[in-house]
Amino acid sequence: MTAPVLIGLDCGTTNLKGVCFTIAGESLARAEVQTPRNYPREGWTEWDPVRIRDAVIKLLQGLVQRMPSGYVPVGISVASVAESVVGIDKRGHPTGPIIAWHDRRSELEAEWLRSRISEEEVFAITGSPIDPTFTLFKLLWLQRERPEQFNAAVHWLLVADWMAFCLTGVMAANASLASRTSAFEISTLEWSGRILQAAGLDRTMFAEVRPSGTSIGKVIPEIADRCGLPKDAVVAVGGHDHVCGAIAAGAIRPGILLDSIGTSEALFVPIARPTKAAQFLRASFCQGVVQVVGQSPSYYAIGGMPSAGECVEWFLKLLQGGEGIESLSEAASRCEPIRALFVPHLRYVSSPTPQRNGRGAFFGLTIDTSTGELFRAVLEGIAFEGKYIIDNLISMARAEPVAEIWCVGKAFRNDLFQRIKANINGVPLRIAEQPDLAARGAAILAGLAAGIYGSMEEALQMSRGDWSKTSPEEALGQAYRRGQAGYNRVRENVRLLAQELYAHQQNCPAS
Repeated sequence: MTAPVLIGLDCGTTNLKGVCFTIAGESLARAEVQTPRNYPREGWTEWDPVRIRDAVIKLLQGLVQRMPSGYVPVGISVASVAESVVGIDKRGHPTGPIIAWHDRRSELEAEWLRSRISEEEVFAITGSPIDPTFTLFKLLWLQRERPEQFNAAVHWLLVADWMAFCLTGVMAANASLASRTSAFEISTLEWSGRILQAAGLDRTMFAEVRPSGTSIGKVIPEIADRCGLPKDAVVAVGGHDHVCGAIAAGAIRPGILLDSIGTSEALFVPIARPTKAAQFLRASFCQGVVQVVGQSPSYYAIGGMPSAGECVEWFLKLLQGGEGIESLSEAASRCEPIRALFVPHLRYVSSPTPQRNGRGAFFGLTIDTSTGELFRAVLEGIAFEGKYIIDNLISMARAEPVAEIWCVGKAFRNDLFQRIKANINGVPLRIAEQPDLAARGAAILAGLAAGIYGSMEEALQMSRGDWSKTSPEEALGQAYRRGQAGYNRVRENVRLLAQELYAHQQNCPAS
């Protein structure tokens, strides 16, 4: 007797993960390697697509080897970062490096498109503003700066779709990743001819959009042999990692906000329909669509902070091998709340007040300020900033008020951070006890494609993992409500000072 298992792959900013799940959602085997990356110049990040492909194949080999006997993989799907794109030549090979999703080198291309089509029209089509991190502007940058790489490509695939192509030889796109390209019409689920015409790009460069959880095809026999996979294992259309996490959590119903923290933080809230409100556009929040096989399309609004988890790593690095996170958390938990304030704009200022020239800051330090108080301020600052974003996102998207926040990511394993987050937001947190939620969501999509689950509802009933709960406390909640008001004032002053500093630096360049 053999039992079917499902493999979810998660191609992330920092790590590549592969997890093998039973149909009941139990993790049987797991493998992880660091995402190979390069920094060709300051502010730029690139990934080598060949090294990523080879690393994923090794992950699959490792998973199959670690799998207990009696289990057979029947389906595979991939979740990945958004925005980043791979050029495919006539032979099916990558044409050059992948520009990382957070890389903003294509500022000029974004400005150029604004001269060809209004931002209001782009917003009406895509649900999102013009932003240089989106795929379209990376393509225009490649066309201008690396024409040999651009011209060699006959097709362009987002990362999850590209990995599925590597496994099957078949190209397919999905709506959740297409929503992050600035070239996709979320109301019709089609590539936008109007935007692509304005950009001077050909519609045929992109693959057909198919529902996530649709079977693309079977694993190429050569790769199946290399990995030890059965030749009839199917590969499913995957999706954006944050969306796959929301699918696995079941956080796709009104009143639930999914908060996913890794290197960055994503705040994902379901909405009944896309908004076209001008204030949403000015705030640079984004909207997208999820299309899962067998279900009607559903919409979401998303905001977040690009350096949430990174702030903690930055602070630990500043200590230069001093106290670790456990001892810092213990010290911080003994400190009174809001002894100092931290504004976490270490990369740039997030929506609803987007600003490229962000600067972080500590405020309220004294000669007696301890490292424990500073670390608590970092955790509180991440949570205060998140609350500021959530309040504006819910209001502007006209979403249901948040009744619970469902939390995913390593940051939420910290008990102090859980407590801070629950009390600053004033609603219960549901903490994912199981790791790898994006990979779990991808595995659910694989199960739909393989016929293991008859519907998304059945999949969630069979495979949802365990969640713990952290509730707010009256006294601490009151303190943080006052603290939020103070944080908002400090945040705005720091933002304005950062603008002045940037203007001064531009006018007085170093000699």
